Amino acid sequence: MVVGVVVVADTAHAFRVLETSHPPTYYLPPADVRMDLLRASTSSSHCEWKGEASYWSLDAPGVRAIPDLAWSYERPSP
Repeated sequence: MVVGVVVVADTAHAFRVLETSHPPTYYLPPADVRMDLLRASTSSSHCEWKGEASYWSLDAPGVRAIPDLAWSYERPSP
């Protein structure tokens, strides 16, 4: 994923997930994401199947800030 000229994520290990009534979602391994360019957001959500989601906002020099650009399930439901 590139924002402006900044590479935020680069992976060959993403999962494309098709969920009921949602457009495709892509999950990337954290090791393939430039976490140094993201900051934790105060946003959160709950999925009845995956659990609590934490959100991340892009906050990098030279690019426009993007709130809640990504999310993660730190402790997904079994």
